[in-house]
Amino acid sequence: MDFVDRIAEARIAKAASDGVFANLPGAGVPLPPDPAMRVPAALRPAYRMLDNAGYVPPELVRARDMHTLQDLLSTLDAHSDEADTARRRLRWLQVALASSRHGRGLLTDRHYDARLRRRLAAVK
Repeated sequence: MDFVDRIAEARIAKAASDGVFANLPGAGVPLPPDPAMRVPAALRPAYRMLDNAGYVPPELVRARDMHTLQDLLSTLDAHSDEADTARRRLRWLQVALASSRHGRGLLTDRHYDARLRRRLAAVK
């Protein structure tokens, strides 16, 4: 641990002992689920950067929607109309995601490519 880390840790410990963190809003409430929890750890920084900039790759949106639907299906009655609709949507997302991985990269998606190019041109 370097010098700056030790200073930061000491200040945090002092603030905690002084009760600075005692009445923070949300204390005792669970944190919201991390939207990137199902993204591989190596890709999370890139995912968060793109997400914060409003440029989430379509493949990641589909994968996230698939996981959401799978979670929803686990709570529904298997024979309900809502479950049938969710299963059809899940199957469509699976096909769309599989087709995007074969012969189509992110930059071949003209909408994503155009948004990315505009964003990068604005940075200059």
